[in-house]
Amino acid sequence: MLADLEVSIINKIGREQLLQDRLKGLKEYDYVFIDSPPSLSILTINALTTAGEVLIPLQMEILSLQGLTQLLKTIDEIKNVLNKKLRITGIVVSMYDGRRRLSSEILNEIKNNLKEKVFNSVIRICVKITEAPSFAKSVLSYAPSSDGAIDYKNLAKEFLNERSQNAGRKKYQP
Repeated sequence: MLADLEVSIINKIGREQLLQDRLKGLKEYDYVFIDSPPSLSILTINALTTAGEVLIPLQMEILSLQGLTQLLKTIDEIKNVLNKKLRITGIVVSMYDGRRRLSSEILNEIKNNLKEKVFNSVIRICVKITEAPSFAKSVLSYAPSSDGAIDYKNLAKEFLNERSQNAGRKKYQP
């Protein structure tokens, strides 16, 4: 459906703001997370034009690290042209495998060389994460005690605790 949508809007005027227009007036939520494709498409541009902040999931692979450079340039361009308020909230480490030296090396590289925040919570490689969509469920409902579900819960707590601290509120307690 998203591929069909992308084809249908490619020639529309104001196509970069279609999602933003659809979400205007949305007030009953504290946060809206938009999961966009890992490519620079009109859908991703719509998401970046709509968002106030960006969480960047980064797989612990060399090609992902190289793609991050391009994504950071794109975010700067979107910020300069379409969305002045856009900012990077942080990088979420995903598909982390502590048994592989490469995972640790890439994690150290991004922590030491990028100005962007890297969340302490990492999402480990977990088969339950990849199985959950085939059952039309999130990993939290499909396998709530799996490493993947635990990792996402920890990330959510870290995200909310950071928000609470920035707003001067009490720490999040589930």
